[in-house]
Amino acid sequence: MQAAAFALAWTTGAVTLFPHANAFKVEDPSAVISTAWQVLAGFASIAFAGLAVLMQLTSEPVVTSRGVRQVLFQESQFRPVLAFSIVGAIQVGAASLFLDQPESAVVEVAVVALTILWIGWSYARVGKVYANPGEALRLGEKALVDDLKKSMREAHTRAAAEARLHAVAPREWRWSSTATVDGTVLVAADRAGTLVDVDIDLLTDIVKDIADEDASAFTAAAATNAPGEPSTGTPPELRIMASIGSSIDAGHEIFVLKNAESYSGDLAKLRSRLTKALRWEGQP
Repeated sequence: MQAAAFALAWTTGAVTLFPHANAFKVEDPSAVISTAWQVLAGFASIAFAGLAVLMQLTSEPVVTSRGVRQVLFQESQFRPVLAFSIVGAIQVGAASLFLDQPESAVVEVAVVALTILWIGWSYARVGKVYANPGEALRLGEKALVDDLKKSMREAHTRAAAEARLHAVAPREWRWSSTATVDGTVLVAADRAGTLVDVDIDLLTDIVKDIADEDASAFTAAAATNAPGEPSTGTPPELRIMASIGSSIDAGHEIFVLKNAESYSGDLAKLRSRLTKALRWEGQP
């Protein structure tokens, strides 16, 4: 945004749209821009220090899921206003060095005015808490309701994802950490982490390939077996032993193949594809 303001200042100074208009006459544009830079830098440095102190002095309500200081930090837009002010000070400082047209001075003064108004709006939001004793409680309750709604949405989304995942790969439960896994472990966690998602499309393709491999093996066995002799055993079945969003310890089993002796495909390739289907927290 500040880059656009600098470009606008430079363009309006280089291209005279209204050559006969006297509205933009400034005696010393460079001095005006330099003064604007000093005002912006000084105002921002003092204003944000005071705003931070006001947030620290805000009283906390009894019932809240988050601190009022945190809510005020978000609702007052402290971070974007601070970023806009810092970049604005740099931009106006650059303008004072390279721009010397009256129209440029007008644009830069407008940037300073907008910054001060935005800072004032932040102060007004924080000051409202002091002017109204019940405002802190209202903000705390609003934060609690918002967090509850967010938690419910996340729980619903996770439940829907779990239902879709288990429709593709049923959940395999192990009631004790010392119990033996019923099947061949294909993928285990190499480190502790949080499983944030599973690529359902890739997992669906993998399960389909397992079924296709089993069907091919069944056809080949049926051609060589004597009449009336069973062709194959129980078909292989992929199971998952983790939930989306759960924290998993290192070494914990993720995917298990039951009846692996009936699988005629490449287990190493199957393990590699299953590993790619997992999405861990912090994974790029």
